[in-house]
Amino acid sequence: MLWSERLSYVFCRNHFRRSALTAAVPALLLAATGAWAASPAPENPVLFQEGIPVPVAAANKTGGMFSFDISFVDQKTQTGYVADRSNLAIDVFNAKTDKFIKQISAKPAFAGASAVSSELSGPNGVLTANSCIIATDAGDRVVSFTLGGSQVSSVRIANVPGRADELAFDPRDSLLLIITPVPNGSANPPSPYGTLVKVGAGCKLTVGKNIGLPFATNGAEQPQWDPNTGRFFLSIPNVSATDPTKGALVRINPLSAAIDAVYAVSSCAPAGLALNPSNNTLLLGCSVTFDTAGGPWSGTDTNTAAPLQLIYGTNGFLQAVVPGPGSSDEVWYNSGDDHFYTGSSSSPFAPSVIVAKATSVSQGAAVLGVVDGTSQRLDQLVPTFNVPAVTGKHPSGSSHSVAANSNNNQVFVPLPANNAYPGCLTGCVAVYAHSDLDLSGATD
Repeated sequence: MLWSERLSYVFCRNHFRRSALTAAVPALLLAATGAWAASPAPENPVLFQEGIPVPVAAANKTGGMFSFDISFVDQKTQTGYVADRSNLAIDVFNAKTDKFIKQISAKPAFAGASAVSSELSGPNGVLTANSCIIATDAGDRVVSFTLGGSQVSSVRIANVPGRADELAFDPRDSLLLIITPVPNGSANPPSPYGTLVKVGAGCKLTVGKNIGLPFATNGAEQPQWDPNTGRFFLSIPNVSATDPTKGALVRINPLSAAIDAVYAVSSCAPAGLALNPSNNTLLLGCSVTFDTAGGPWSGTDTNTAAPLQLIYGTNGFLQAVVPGPGSSDEVWYNSGDDHFYTGSSSSPFAPSVIVAKATSVSQGAAVLGVVDGTSQRLDQLVPTFNVPAVTGKHPSGSSHSVAANSNNNQVFVPLPANNAYPGCLTGCVAVYAHSDLDLSGATD
């Protein structure tokens, strides 16, 4: 989609506000009038609190956690999980006391961080379902554990080297939707697909029906279960072989294993997906930052960056455009503070620094986007951290993963091993929270 006018924004007191909008605006923005509503009263900013150190497992040959994927927090048990490829494990931490608990390994072992392709890596996705821990892996594998960490099932959806990746759970029917984005890990893969997997008694897994996604030209990403419609929703980054701006939001019936709606998405390449059930909206985590001419933005672009996230209703209508957050992977809705959070590992607003002497490579801040779930406006961009690969030592690590605990409104972002954030020398789960500011002379 071509942008007809250039938009400019200013960053002030942790809020993006519209400073100029001339002549006609793109149809995408015209459809999202709610995004320009008056800002709510200022809130305390979200700030880094501490890092929960992640230990180095014996299987880890890189000296720290650099490669990881999805995070999850079980709201009932207040337990957090990270799919940790560097340590070939699921990291478990207490999301109430912010203490590391343990690492859960699999048999056969998780694939770890492949030097060839992320499609050959694992673990990838993680969540809890029916008092079970579920993780996905390379080889199109799904593994289940008890909450105590004992492995129960290890099933393969198909005998292919590509990974089982993102997943969501339908508790009404005890069904997982597992997404296989690149079935064979090749340069010209067949179409991605979803698979329904039953979570039975004692965490036993049974592979069910496949759901083809032949229109998806660049993989498939995060599914999300919506209890109000009784449907899965799924982000599709691209549906055109020639136009990178064209993506889709797909709705899937878990009982018939059929797609019953496809909604067009423009200038986003949606990856992450998070549901606000109180107003039936979905935040689409846009994985690409496009420029004002409709092409992917880069640091040498002659056009201005137009980073954004989109909010859709579960009825398929665009509700709001949220300017500011850069390219996101996982996104999360926290009901405790009514905010969406974006794991934006790439942003035009993230500064980079040069690490002298030790590695002579650049590393830079990523951002955690904070979006109000009711006003649908950006509240804040909070620094997180990316680390580049060092040949012969470790792969790159990016802060693209996020989850929150609605009981205490803490937000958790895994950070690759670094010496910039406390507690993160071997990798950590960074804890963010709304700060306690003293106003009008109040004291603690």
